[in-house]
Amino acid sequence: MSTLEITTRIGCKNMCNYCPQKLLVSKYSRLSEEFIMSFETFKKYLSKIPTNVRIDFSGMSEPWLNKNCTKMLLEAHKRGFKIAVYTTCIGMTKKDFKRIRDIPFDIFVVHLPDAENRTKICINKKYLSVLEEICKNPPKKIKFIFYFSIHPQVQIILQKYKISSEDATSWLMGRAGNIHEYSKFSNKKEDLFCLGGDKLDHNVLLPNGDVILCCMDYSLTHRLGNLLRQDYHSIFKTTEFYRIKKSLKTGGKGTICMSCEMAIKRWSIQYLVYLLSTIKIFNSLKKIAILKIIGKRILSDS
Repeated sequence: MSTLEITTRIGCKNMCNYCPQKLLVSKYSRLSEEFIMSFETFKKYLSKIPTNVRIDFSGMSEPWLNKNCTKMLLEAHKRGFKIAVYTTCIGMTKKDFKRIRDIPFDIFVVHLPDAENRTKICINKKYLSVLEEICKNPPKKIKFIFYFSIHPQVQIILQKYKISSEDATSWLMGRAGNIHEYSKFSNKKEDLFCLGGDKLDHNVLLPNGDVILCCMDYSLTHRLGNLLRQDYHSIFKTTEFYRIKKSLKTGGKGTICMSCEMAIKRWSIQYLVYLLSTIKIFNSLKKIAILKIIGKRILSDS
């Protein structure tokens, strides 16, 4: 499924230590003065996007740091878009949550603060009251995730409502080489496949209308087009888009994909695991059996 992440504003006050916000703000300030997406502009963007593209309220900042986020989300739902949410809940109010709670989200992910303050969520009465409201009456397909640990005050609320959470520390990446502490590898030479989707259609919309390649592109290196000046489909017919697709065949030279953990070697074990995980007609045991057969063949050919 194609997705478009909505960056409702540039500049996130959370400033988590695994998110290159300073780089993003520096690069974006050279391009535009539109740091906050207005509701009217958002509606213009929606009119350019096919309804089979999922709208993700996530992007490169906490979505609810834009006071119109709830209004935007309800507008997208009214127009028939599938919707996903990835939020720290900062900026969200209990009223906001109650207005959106019954929407049939594809997924609703809540990032929780940790005890070490790496995920720099301000824990105050307002935040805790919103989190408790979500835990008390959660939407369908909700997932609570944390990195490293869970803050003790948050743990109390989770335990009160018997909410489970997932340790997502292993998901942390270097954002295409922009955060060295979490970077795992770089400088590839193989034919590459993007785990975000081989069609390169999991993109990010910025407040000024620019559509960038993906959520790893905090350097704003790959701007594919602009929804104020173009329609959605034309973004995938630009010179930059074709250049990136071609470059992936030889290791992503000249692109951020060279330093991105999401770009993997095609026909590697990791690639095959990904393929099998996306095939719904096989159960888990059959997938494991198929993977073993393929693995043996790869090893025998090497």
